[in-house]
Parts: sequence; C-alpha cells; structure tokens
Amino acid sequence: MKTKLIILAVLIIVLGGGWYYYKNNPSIPSDWLTYTDVYNGFSFKYPSNLEVRNNTQLACAAHPNEPFYSSTYCNTNVGTGLYSLEGNWVGAIESAVTPYFNPGDVDVSEYILKDKVFEQYYDGTQFNNKIAEQINIAGLPTVHLQQNTRQGGTYDEFFFIDKGRMYQIQLTADDAQLTADSEQWKNLDMTDKSSWQIRLLKSFKFTK
Repeated sequence: MKTKLIILAVLIIVLGGGWYYYKNNPSIPSDWLTYTDVYNGFSFKYPSNLEVRNNTQLACAAHPNEPFYSSTYCNTNVGTGLYSLEGNWVGAIESAVTPYFNPGDVDVSEYILKDKVFEQYYDGTQFNNKIAEQINIAGLPTVHLQQNTRQGGTYDEFFFIDKGRMYQIQLTADDAQLTADSEQWKNLDMTDKSSWQIRLLKSFKFTK
C-alpha cells in the first residue's frame, strides 16, 4: 500500500510539473510562419493570420536612385512591421545604424531608463513609459515599457542589446484599441503565455 502511495505521489508531481511547464512554455502552433532577417541575423515566428513587411526594403525599392537609401542603410536598418490581414498595424521590430541604436556594451536598463520621463498620467488613465515586468528576450535582459495615450495608442515596448546594438520590439494587445475610451484600452497580459504576442517574443532569436 505504501509503495502504491509513493508511486501515486510521484505521478502527481510529474504530471503537475508537466502541466506547469506546458502552461508557461506553450508550443508554437504548426501553422505559424518564420521570418528571418539574413542581413541582421535574427528570426522569429508569427501567426499565419498576420503579415510581416520589411518596411526598410520597401522604402529602398521605392527610392532606388536616392543617395540616402544606400546599400548600407537598406541592408542594416531593421524596420519590420507586423500587420493584420486587414492591414492594421499590430507591432514592429526596429533597429538602425544610428548612435541611439548602437550604444555599445552597456546595461540596457541604465541606457533606456536614464533619459525617459516615466508614468506621466493624464486624467488618471493615460500614461507613457510605464515600467512593466522585466523579461528576457533571446536570453538577454530586456526593458519592458507600456504606452497608453490617445495620441500614440496602446502598445508595449521591449528593448534589449546584442553585441552593442539595441533592438526594439513593439506589440499591441488584441483588444488594445477597440473603443475610443482610453480607460478600456489594454496593454499585454504578460501572464497569458498562450497569447501570440508572448509566443512571438519567446521565439525571437539571433541566428549569427
């Protein structure tokens, strides 16, 4: 009897641990797509009902003879937009060959947080640069900020630095701006590990 109880207890622990792990590390659905930036060396997975646009390459193609759009600019600037199939913006991954995005080997929290004005509230509901739960992306320390203003909309920002270069990811919640009332706007629920936004962040990785 004692042996059976021990086996039952072990099974409960194993199953409970497996459930907890799956809840916090949901798998990527089989119909998701992979976007790879071969020039800048990163990739991420995204739902098939979204569209990824390389806005940098689109701008370069539209201005082939303008000196500003040099091969260096076109190949090394990251301007990747995420859109719904209806054409609505839902997120972006950005970086650039500018001093701001190339701070060198510095602490991302100190770099991002030193000059921003935080948690400015308007009418008790709107805010910008609100410091949220900090996470890791691609194994790197990441600053997570929330925005909620009538002017700029509602979205979450994630900043991290790899090899001296900073990357910025912006994502909106699915119900971020369904009404004109900012009190009902929502930022990402970071506890919902099954959301496409959190899965996308977890799938982001550097390839070189």
